[in-house]
Amino acid sequence: MIVRWPGRVKSGVVIETPVHAVDILPTALEAAGGEAPEGVILDGESLLTRLTSDGRDPRLAERPIYQYYPFYDLRWGMTPSATIRQGDYKLIEFFGDRVDAQGRYQIGHRLELYNLRADDGETAVGRFPVGCVRLHRRIGLAPVHGQEERKLVR
Repeated sequence: MIVRWPGRVKSGVVIETPVHAVDILPTALEAAGGEAPEGVILDGESLLTRLTSDGRDPRLAERPIYQYYPFYDLRWGMTPSATIRQGDYKLIEFFGDRVDAQGRYQIGHRLELYNLRADDGETAVGRFPVGCVRLHRRIGLAPVHGQEERKLVR
């Protein structure tokens, strides 16, 4: 995410904390002095304090970030998938059949785990450490801001 706000956000600062598109609305509301309508719960977190200070927030750095891709895209070989990123790890669960790099049709779902600190280009699928089981369990949980996670129906 690139931000330019002369007089408020320092130029050239890089913040390493992962953010998500759901953080944009809470940030814009706070920057404008507004609030969400009563009864509306926003999934994201305002990043305004992080943008106007040193940007450090360990709580945000460790929060899980979810992404769901419910489509097949034949041009890119994508199948429906769910992704969770937490800390240094990113786990992708692909739900559909696929064509592999050699052009062979592969049946069934698969998991890919990446250590983003060691491989930020996501080129090497990693072994599955014990922590991966925890991530895999969470991938099917829908985060609801201010509430307990709940199981998604798949």
